[in-house]
Amino acid sequence: MNKLFLLFLAESVTTTEDTLNATEEIKQTTNFFDTKTLIIWYSVFALSIALLVLYFVSRHNHHKRFNRLQIKLGKEYTKMSTIKNPLSRIPKVYNLVETLLVDVDIIKEKTSLSECDEALNLCKKLIDKMRKPELTKEEETKAFIEDVAKLNSLLAQIYTLTSSK
Repeated sequence: MNKLFLLFLAESVTTTEDTLNATEEIKQTTNFFDTKTLIIWYSVFALSIALLVLYFVSRHNHHKRFNRLQIKLGKEYTKMSTIKNPLSRIPKVYNLVETLLVDVDIIKEKTSLSECDEALNLCKKLIDKMRKPELTKEEETKAFIEDVAKLNSLLAQIYTLTSSK
């Protein structure tokens, strides 16, 4: 029994020595940072996460805004095509097309869609038509309403292409 006890003690002493040696090696290879450095690095990490969240939120808001503007243009087209005097809607359409021009330009910078180029050209064409007094003619008014319909369909295509990405 004594031999067994001595064997157990010898084994436990070598295990304890191995554990102490491993602990010393870990202490030598571990880098301990001061509190100031830890605060700086954790704040940089938290800031990067916050910026990532803000990016996703703003991207979502931009798409929602673009969709709302496209829906407003569709409503304006419906109103213009049903009322007797469509020229009374020109100021609202003008402001809407100017806003859409900026939004489509932003989307064009982020993507390489050919629909964006077409929509930009159509927006510029509509703005030029609204600035000229030739819209008082009935043929010009009908052509203007058709251009608004084309722009609305192009914007719907752009929205579906960009929201799927």
